[in-house]
Amino acid sequence: MNCHHLSIEERSGIWKYYVDGLSYREIARLVGRNVSTISREIRRNCTHKL
Repeated sequence: MNCHHLSIEERSGIWKYYVDGLSYREIARLVGRNVSTISREIRRNCTHKL
């Protein structure tokens, strides 16, 4: 299995889409990542910004 870190651009895109109210599935499709990756990213790094 080949794992890669999210780039700064991906993280900022995830945050923007999250704030815009998109679902995790839609964000994952737009960013090109797995839904679980999006879920973990938001849970770990984005919720403190709300």
